[in-house]
Amino acid sequence: MASPIKTIVILVQENRSFDHMLGYMKSINPEIDGVTGKESNLLSTTNHESQRLFHTNKAGFIQPDPGHSFEATYEQIFGKEWSEGAASDLVPTMDGFAQQAEKVQPGLSEVVMSGFEPDSLPVYKELISEFAVCDRWFSSIPTLTQPNRLYVHSATSYGATTNDNKSMIEGYPQKTIFESVEEGGHSFGIYYQLPPSTLFFRNLRKLKYIDNFHQFDLHFKRHCKEGKLPNYVVVEQRYFGIKNIPGNDDHPSHDVSDGQKFVKEVYEALRSSPQWNEILFVVLYDEHGGFYDHVPTPHVGIPNPDGLVGPPPYNFNFDRLGVRVPAILVSPWIERGTVLHKPAGPYPTSEFEHSSIPATVKKIFGLKSHLTKRDEWAGTFEGVASRTTPRTDCPVTLPDPKKMRETEPDENEKLSEFQQELVQLGAVLNGDNKKDTFPDKLVENMTVTEGATYVESAFKKFCDDCDQAKRDGKDGSYIVCSEEATPSTRKLPKSFSQKGSSSSTPLSTRLTTVPPPLQARYWIAKESVLKAAVRLGRARRKRDDPDEDLDAEINWALENAKSFDMDCSEIGDDRPLSGCSFSADGKFLATCSLTGVGKIWSMPEVKIVSSLKGHTERATDITFSPTNNHIATASADRTARLWNTEGTLLNTYKGHLDRLARLAFHPSGKYLGTTSFDKTWRLWDTETGEELLYQEGHSRSVYGLDFHPDGSLAASCGLDALARVWDLRSGRSILALEGHVKPVLGISFSPNGYHLATGGEDNTCRIWDLRKKRSLYTIPAHANLISQIKFEPQEGYFLVTVSYDMTAKVWSARDFKPVKVLSGHESKVTSVDVVADGQSIVTVSHDRTIKLWSSKNVDKEKDMDVD
Repeated sequence: MASPIKTIVILVQENRSFDHMLGYMKSINPEIDGVTGKESNLLSTTNHESQRLFHTNKAGFIQPDPGHSFEATYEQIFGKEWSEGAASDLVPTMDGFAQQAEKVQPGLSEVVMSGFEPDSLPVYKELISEFAVCDRWFSSIPTLTQPNRLYVHSATSYGATTNDNKSMIEGYPQKTIFESVEEGGHSFGIYYQLPPSTLFFRNLRKLKYIDNFHQFDLHFKRHCKEGKLPNYVVVEQRYFGIKNIPGNDDHPSHDVSDGQKFVKEVYEALRSSPQWNEILFVVLYDEHGGFYDHVPTPHVGIPNPDGLVGPPPYNFNFDRLGVRVPAILVSPWIERGTVLHKPAGPYPTSEFEHSSIPATVKKIFGLKSHLTKRDEWAGTFEGVASRTTPRTDCPVTLPDPKKMRETEPDENEKLSEFQQELVQLGAVLNGDNKKDTFPDKLVENMTVTEGATYVESAFKKFCDDCDQAKRDGKDGSYIVCSEEATPSTRKLPKSFSQKGSSSSTPLSTRLTTVPPPLQARYWIAKESVLKAAVRLGRARRKRDDPDEDLDAEINWALENAKSFDMDCSEIGDDRPLSGCSFSADGKFLATCSLTGVGKIWSMPEVKIVSSLKGHTERATDITFSPTNNHIATASADRTARLWNTEGTLLNTYKGHLDRLARLAFHPSGKYLGTTSFDKTWRLWDTETGEELLYQEGHSRSVYGLDFHPDGSLAASCGLDALARVWDLRSGRSILALEGHVKPVLGISFSPNGYHLATGGEDNTCRIWDLRKKRSLYTIPAHANLISQIKFEPQEGYFLVTVSYDMTAKVWSARDFKPVKVLSGHESKVTSVDVVADGQSIVTVSHDRTIKLWSSKNVDKEKDMDVD
């Protein structure tokens, strides 16, 4: 009978044993071979008078990382230290965990002899109750992460028992299940959160496979929703944890609640997919991470996968398995509360281990051959989908886990061994390994933040090089980071390993070659100090000078705003309008629409001057430079473009992985900020087109962006209902503003430098005081969502909001009470701008019209101070 499973989804978490994660699930299903609390280890296996530690259910946030190297695992399994010539025919006793942990750090023995209460892992508790758990799944090799992950996809580690630099540089050459799936006429996809560790396999670096890699945040849920998941899916998590972006792979010291959230996110996306009734979802762990497990590791009848023997000093023959790890299987074809024990075959000694993945994939998809002797021997689990019809009562959502870690991740923490390997992989992908001695020592001294930043830029460079190789007509088997890709065909970035190495280049020469991002930060820091001094000087003069009547000036500005009336209404395009902007001198107006075309209009007559054509999808925003008549446009085609008023294209800014939302010029005009549905905003050099800042921090799409009048700060808002303030001099988020309950779409700095306005889908506008770091006003501004917000640009005396309720509203910046309602649009108002002198407002709408609102107050003698 043909299998009902058409899509297999694999998620491999990090470094936890079965007893540590799932042992106490025995309390909810007695059939599970778990723990009772009677299991124990002596602190010294050679001293029977030493303290005996019993297993507890007190696991929580864990730091530091227990030992799990080949030597450490040997001692944990056999209760004896490994030494050269150590016996290989010992019987596993599983009594060395406490002893080995205490050597790593005093007190760590209590940590490795602990497990989680079921309620601490609500996502797993629900999945195990609703679907299946395997209580006899072992890691493939008694050692650390990377060799075990290789088994998941290829049923061999190609002789590796630890990190092998040479194999990493060249890429592990063995055939993988990905290639077998493709040869069998099926599809595969790897959804990564950066970086994809599957690139340790050489063959997956080939040009023909690059399109099989998809960024998880951008594509996984979309592919689920559209029913476009491939037949074999691997989901890779975040292996690095920094502030606001925690690691979710469960590797200590990452909070397992973040891992729970990730599993929940994957499950719920799969559950809502039209492919749900064809899916088998497997969650497992690569190795035990040094945590106790009571089940002896299998050591009899286990075949060496390919005849290779591990390197000295271990000379491991790959004839015994590692420690038992969690494995959860999910499908509507699985009966509730199923427990898989030892497999029935194909051999009497067969076990479930990581090679069971390719073995089962082969069976379900009818592939021609096994990869190695190991997956030929391994147990398969296709029989877990035992129902004749799919269930209709599977939970749509899973419980929310509770955070265990009380502090932010330590960004200065040293890299774990696996993170070091990922950084070394990055060095291979972008070519650093060709220019320097392989940087082992430097990687060891890297912080988590440095490693994460480096890996991200390295993978981006690799993808860019692959795109270039395709444009150059390279064959699908070409690998850009191989020896055949010589330096002449690849532009290699400056090596991070020079960070701590000597150089033949004189120091003075090296110091004058400053990378553009650093140059930009230095320039912004310098100029912002000058601008701040001018702004504060003006504010003090207005406050203290007896000739200044600030109240009178504000009153005049607000009276002026009360007189705004519609001066002009013009059809702007054939499709809804999405953006508008005045030039700095007020002589031009720019608009854009869903046709993808931008238009330049002369003012005040609103006559067409030129069209900006080049985007391949709808235009989402348009803005004039504050220093010249250059115009920037944003588009759903994932690019921003720079134009002049004649319609000539000056530059294109590429890099975002999803459609753009809004954009904004830095006050200097030298830099352009763009926001995107790829959850990032970026800063570009307008002249060179170089990406200077790549900013992550929002958990959903980034929508709005504005720059502080001094140029030192940026503010972003997004669909995560959050606004963030960023220091451009450091590239860090320095303030998170929480208060909106729905997506935030509009954001604007006041010219006074300390007020920030936000508005969004909760129909409210909030005014924030950046000095006090809190919300001052919450204005129930509109009857529908607020699409954009703008302060009057000269003094900030009034604020304008526009909404899908078809109105624009003017608010006093003194007390944020309404001053004027601008009615006239017949559909959603999407964008607004205020001319530099505050005398005119422009709005655009889905009704395709441009409406110009002008003040009827002609008392020019009371114009605002513009010094």
